[in-house]
Amino acid sequence: MVFKFLIFLFAFNSLIFASVDDSMYELKKDLKSKMFNKTDKKILKIAVLNFKDIGEDAAKSKAGEIVSSALSKHFINDKDFVFVERNRLDKILEELRLNMLGIIDEKDIKRVGLILGVDWLVIGEVSSVGNEFSVNARVANSETAEVIAASNINIDKEVLLKESSELYNLSKNYFNITGGAINFSDLNLKASSFGLEWRHNYSRKNYIKFSFKKSSNNSDLLDKKFISKWNIFDSVNPADDLYVEETIKSASSFEFVYGFVRKFIFNTRFKGEIGANFNMLSSKQNIYYVSGGSSMGTFNIPVSNDANYYLPGLNFGIGIEKNIFKSHLLSFDFKYYKLKKLKRDVSAGNNSSVLQNYIDKNINSKEISSDYLYLGLSLGFPF
Repeated sequence: MVFKFLIFLFAFNSLIFASVDDSMYELKKDLKSKMFNKTDKKILKIAVLNFKDIGEDAAKSKAGEIVSSALSKHFINDKDFVFVERNRLDKILEELRLNMLGIIDEKDIKRVGLILGVDWLVIGEVSSVGNEFSVNARVANSETAEVIAASNINIDKEVLLKESSELYNLSKNYFNITGGAINFSDLNLKASSFGLEWRHNYSRKNYIKFSFKKSSNNSDLLDKKFISKWNIFDSVNPADDLYVEETIKSASSFEFVYGFVRKFIFNTRFKGEIGANFNMLSSKQNIYYVSGGSSMGTFNIPVSNDANYYLPGLNFGIGIEKNIFKSHLLSFDFKYYKLKKLKRDVSAGNNSSVLQNYIDKNINSKEISSDYLYLGLSLGFPF
C-alpha cells in the first residue's frame, strides 16, 4: 500500500508541473526535425550549452539555465542522440572560462566541439518580451560553426519566474536539525526522534543527504515470557518460576539518501527520497524470579544484560519543503523504513546451559518485523 501511494504521488507530481518541460520538448522536436533534414547521420553526438540571459528579468530568474537544463533532459531521453552530460560540459566550460557567457563565437564553438568530441552544439539566448520569455535556439556544426537549425518558442514569464523562485532559493549545502516520532508497531516501540543531517544539492532538482537520528531514551517492553521452573532441569530446578523480559531503550539510524524536488503549490516543493540505512536498537534484558528472589549456583538469578541489534535496510520517503527567512529550509517528512527482521538474542549470562538452550529454542528462534514509520519536521541552515 505504501509503495502504491509513493508511486501515485511521484507520478502526480510529474504531471502537474510540466509547462517549461512541455515548451522545451516542442523546441527539441522542431530542432531535431530541421537537423535530420540536413544530415544523413543516424546517431548524433550533441551538447547543450547554457543559454545567454538577455535583459534584467532573464538574468535575475536565471532563465537561460532553466530552459537549457529542461532542453538537455529531452535530448538525453532521445535515442537518436548521444548526449554529453551537463556535469562534464560545465566543468570544461569552466576551465575555458565560457560557462558564464551562454553564447559563444565561432572560434569557441570549434574549440568546445573538439574537446567534447561532439557533432553539434545547441546554443541560444532567452530574452524578455512583454509577459513572455522568448527562447531562441540554434544548432551549430562543431567543425565548421555553421548553424544548420534554428527555432524559437515563447514561455509565459510568470511560469518561468515561478519555477526560478521556487528552485533557486535552494543553497548548495544545508545543515538540518530534525525532530519527529517513530513507530515500530511490531516491536511495541513508539518514541520521539531527533537528528542531524547534511544535505548537498548537486543540481536544482536533486540532492544527496547523510543523516543520523536517535530516539529518546525509553523502556518500551519488547517481550516478556513466563518460564515454569518445571520446564528447566539441570540436576535441580530453579528456585521459582522465571520471567524473561526485554525492553527497547533507544533506536539509532545512519542514512544515505538520494532525493529530488519539484515545485508544488503555495510556493512549496514536493520531494521524494530513497536511501539505504543502518539501524541500531539498544535493549535491556532481564531474567528474574516471579517472586523477586535470587539464587546462586546452578542458576544465578537475577540476570541483567545490555544488548544491541544491528539492522540494515532501505527507506522511502515523501515530503513538502518551503524556504523561510529567504534561504532557510522548513520541511515536513514522512518515511517508511524497511529493515532486516530482528532475530532475538537473549543471553542467560553466567548461567545454566539448559536455561540458555530453552531461551534459544523458545525466544531466540523467533524473528520480528522491525519495519517502522517516521513522521517529522526539519529546519535547514544554509552554509
